[in-house]
Amino acid sequence: MTPHALRRTVAAPRSSLQESPDDPSLPARRPLGLALLLASTAPAALAQQASTYPPALPATLPTIPDAQDIAYPGVITLDIDATNLAQHIFAVTETIPVARAGPMTLFFPEWLPGNHGPVGPVAQLAGIKITANGQRVEWVRDTLHPFAYHVVVPAGATALNITMQHLSPTASNQGRITMTPEMLNIQWEKMLLYPAGHWSRNITVQPTVKFPTGWQFGTALEPETKTGDVQTFKPVNLEILIDSPVFAGLHYRQIDLDPGGRSPVRANFVADKADSLNATDAQIQILRNLVDQMDRLYGARHFDHYDFLIAMTGKLGGIGLEHHRSSENSVDPAFFTGWDTHLSDRDLLSHKMNHSGTANGAAPPTSMCPTLTRPCRTACCGSMRARRSTMARSSPPVRAC
Repeated sequence: MTPHALRRTVAAPRSSLQESPDDPSLPARRPLGLALLLASTAPAALAQQASTYPPALPATLPTIPDAQDIAYPGVITLDIDATNLAQHIFAVTETIPVARAGPMTLFFPEWLPGNHGPVGPVAQLAGIKITANGQRVEWVRDTLHPFAYHVVVPAGATALNITMQHLSPTASNQGRITMTPEMLNIQWEKMLLYPAGHWSRNITVQPTVKFPTGWQFGTALEPETKTGDVQTFKPVNLEILIDSPVFAGLHYRQIDLDPGGRSPVRANFVADKADSLNATDAQIQILRNLVDQMDRLYGARHFDHYDFLIAMTGKLGGIGLEHHRSSENSVDPAFFTGWDTHLSDRDLLSHKMNHSGTANGAAPPTSMCPTLTRPCRTACCGSMRARRSTMARSSPPVRAC
C-alpha cells in the first residue's frame, strides 16, 4: 500500500463519526477519532507495504557444522601467484575436493597465530569466484558469522574451484604491508578458505607459490618440486601450514647458524637493498651463539629444523611473530651495518625463538586449538594460543605471558 493510499485510508472514516460543523464536541472528538483510526489501520497498512520487498536472503542459511576430529577427504591445493608487485595483489587459486553434493560451509581463518583477538583480515579478501564442473557456484556470507561462506555443492561435483585475491595494504594506515617491490611475506591464513566441520590438523593442504623471477625465499615448509619460478611444497595439515609463513625477496641471503648441528637452524634475510646483507664473521658468530645458548637453556630441541625469517626493511610492515619452526621478524635495514646501535633487533630474534619453546613446542594439551574459528580455552603468547583480550574475566583465568 502506498503512502498516498495510507493517507486516504485514515481520512475516509471521517464521515462515519457523524460530525457536523455545528457540533460543539467536534474539537474534542476529532483528535481522539484520528488517534484511534491511526492505531488500528497503520500497522496493517505498513505490513502490506513491507511485504512487497524481497527477503534478505533467498533461503534460510544452513547450520554451521561443529568441528570434529575426523580427516577431511582428499588434499586441498592452494596456488599463490605473488608476481603482481605493482598492485600488491596475491592471486589465489584453490581446489577443495568434495565427497558429496549439498550444503557446505567454508571458513576464512578468524583467530590467527600469535594474535589476541578475532582479527583475520577478511576485508582484504576480494573477487571470490567458486565453480564446480565448469559451472558457477553461488556463495552466501553468513549473516551472523561473517567469516563463514555457504555454498551448495552441485550433484556430480568432485571439487570446488576457487579463485580470489588477497590485497596487501599499500600504505600503513590500511594495515600491515605484506608486499613491496623488493620483498613479500606470505601468511597463508590471509589467502585461503577451508571446509567447516573438521579440526585444522585433519585438513591436508599442498601449497604452491609463483615468485617473481630471480627471487629467493625462506620458510619452515619443505620444498618438493620447482619449475621455473613456481615452487611446490610438500603437503602439510592446515595447522602446520598457517604456522609456516614465507619471506621472499629480490635481495636474499641465508646463513647457517648451526653448521653440522643436530638439526638445521637457518637465518633467512631479505633486504630493501643488497648491501644491507653484508655481515662480518664476528656478527655471524654472535647469531650462532644465540642457538648455542638456546640449547643450554632448554637442553633439547623440539623442532626438526628452525628458520628465522628476517626482513631488513623500512617498507614491509613491521612484525615480530613466533611460530613452532620459524619466526617472522622485521629489523632495521642497518641490522648489520649499524650493529652496535641495534641490540634490540637482535633481542627480537632471541625473544621469538624462546617463544617457539615456551608457547609452541611445549604448550599444554589444554592450550590446543582445534580450529581457527574459535579462541582457545587458555592462552599464552604463542601460535594459535592467544586470546587474552576476550578472557580477562574468564574462568579459569588467562595465563599472563
